[in-house]
Amino acid sequence: MAHLSGDKNMISDFLSGNDIHAATASKIFGVDIGDVTREMRSRAKTSQLWDHLRISSFGLSERLTIGRKEAKELIDGYFSSYPGVKKYMDESIRNARAKGY
Repeated sequence: MAHLSGDKNMISDFLSGNDIHAATASKIFGVDIGDVTREMRSRAKTSQLWDHLRISSFGLSERLTIGRKEAKELIDGYFSSYPGVKKYMDESIRNARAKGY
């Protein structure tokens, strides 16, 4: 996704050598990467994968067994941290619709 979207933040996280899911959790939860818990990393990883598939906050809340508000905050935090990913995904959807896919 970093390569496809060209998102500078995600590329930087990969190049840093840190675990990408821990780096994502650090951004989403607003904590230092060293303070990311296993649960935070797991939630960030799941929300990252689900965001790439364009699953709703309802679907994510069901998958993580959390409230929809918390799921929406995870999604919003993810896209706020990686705005290039959001742009890439929105453009991909627009292109697919324009081409009738």
